[in-house]
Amino acid sequence: MDLKLSSSDPDVEVGKDSISLTVGETQRLVLYTITDADGLTGHAVVVVPARSALRPRINPSAVPAHVLADKTTDINLSSHILTGRAPSPVITDASSIHMAKGTMTPRPPRAEQPCPSRPTRASPARPR
Repeated sequence: MDLKLSSSDPDVEVGKDSISLTVGETQRLVLYTITDADGLTGHAVVVVPARSALRPRINPSAVPAHVLADKTTDINLSSHILTGRAPSPVITDASSIHMAKGTMTPRPPRAEQPCPSRPTRASPARPR
């Protein structure tokens, strides 16, 4: 089924199957239209909340958090949780914190380096 998405709102970027917009200082309504191959249309409204009304959410650019096993690590919540205009995030109940089992990211193998305190010698080839 071939559908076309459109919006007359100049602040809306229309993709093939999505619309993108920037959250502003005030709540607003965005009208969009879906048109099918026969030219029939349907309309819908997206309610875009004001930035100050947004719920806390994970900052997708800050996850996953990388920590070393068996090490105490401080994590700055403000860089991992977006709160809009609300105050910085606070943990109000320590029992609500849960950790997930992580994965190990292997380090790339190191190239063998000659020991700087000993000279490096080439060995003659041995006959077989």
